[in-house]
Amino acid sequence: MARYAKLSDKQLAVLRWVAEGRPKGVYEDGFEHRITARALERRGLLSVRGHGASWRAALTDDGRYYLAHDDYPPVDEPEPARPQPRRQAPRPEPEPPLLPIPDLLAQLGDAGGVLKIDDPTPVQRASYRRAVEAARASGEIPTQQRLKLTGMKRGPLIVELVALAGEGVRQHIAVPGEPNESRQEVVALRADRSLLAVADETLPRALALVQAIADECARRGWMLTVDAEPSFLITVGEDEYRCLLSEERETRDVFAEEDVAARKYDWQRVSPTRQQVFSGRLRLEVGPSWEHRWWADRKRWTLASKLNEMFNTIEELSAAARAKRERLAAAHREQLARWEAAVPVARDRYLRARNADRASKQLAAWTRARELRAYADAVEAAAEAGGDDRAHANEWASWLRQEADRQDPLRRRDELRVDTPAEISAADLDRHMPNGWTVRNPPDPPRWLP
Repeated sequence: MARYAKLSDKQLAVLRWVAEGRPKGVYEDGFEHRITARALERRGLLSVRGHGASWRAALTDDGRYYLAHDDYPPVDEPEPARPQPRRQAPRPEPEPPLLPIPDLLAQLGDAGGVLKIDDPTPVQRASYRRAVEAARASGEIPTQQRLKLTGMKRGPLIVELVALAGEGVRQHIAVPGEPNESRQEVVALRADRSLLAVADETLPRALALVQAIADECARRGWMLTVDAEPSFLITVGEDEYRCLLSEERETRDVFAEEDVAARKYDWQRVSPTRQQVFSGRLRLEVGPSWEHRWWADRKRWTLASKLNEMFNTIEELSAAARAKRERLAAAHREQLARWEAAVPVARDRYLRARNADRASKQLAAWTRARELRAYADAVEAAAEAGGDDRAHANEWASWLRQEADRQDPLRRRDELRVDTPAEISAADLDRHMPNGWTVRNPPDPPRWLP
């Protein structure tokens, strides 16, 4: 029995495209080929990594076999197992329902702008997160304030209504009525329509939004660039945030123009078809997958009115990234200090172990020499008792004393001192270094915090 169905023409085209080295100019619009690549990965034909500009796909051995034989590689069919008595699987415990959080903004007002729960349960954390999201989407938060939520995974749960004070606060980010066609970002987005997934009717408004975002970025000292990936990139210091501007789609009844034109009478009925069409609502997505945020046109607000919130979100993400880098740098400095202190300690431990081993060997040799001399005395005493082999016995005793002198460490005065070699190999010292460190190089900067 085959493991999977045969590939469709679209799947086979994507598989061949990856086998040819993913040449440019083949899949320029949309992301359907990436979705197909993920499906091929689940079948074991491709290996897919990364997102956005870092997206990569490579052919596996099974994928090469499929292209060569137009079929999946054969598999050994397992021996059919004997039927086992069916056991009732334990039912998973239902997740507890979220707690109702009525009028979060009123609670914050009564509490002076800060709500704190020192030891919240997982249900409380999830409930307050849902309440914060609902309050942000309600449009009732004043323009110069924002909700801040911390402690979603550990520690105290804190909900704050933060005032945006300072010169950087603006009541509203102005969006021009029409885009400036000479602006660099507008020219780049018009040149490559695949960067903005919007209808032609919505394109001017989308370009005007990008122009307003670029102006605000320049005012804040940030940088907006249009590259080969949808839609544009915002750079804040060392951090980059991919921003995807698109038009939401919805399912509608669509009447084909050729069917309408083919009618003989005005009253003649034409059957519609259900299709995904552009809705006219713009949507802006920001950030990496683990910190994904988005805003869109809705009945109560427009996307333009949410630009301030979008910039505040990027500011939060950038501040968190900077703080993480600072903590990682501090952790690396601490590691370097510990490593520098561990090197002389490892040298002392090596010398102590080296001389302790020498002492054990010398003590064993000295004890052996004493025993040989005592035995030589016993041999001579036995020879004095008489016998024809006295000469041989005396010769044997003499040899025993010579061997005792050869083994006796007290006869080698140059070895009766602490051994401190001028050079010690790194391999000898590494055995006494902690944490698997080496004296050859200091530890690399950490990538995550403990």
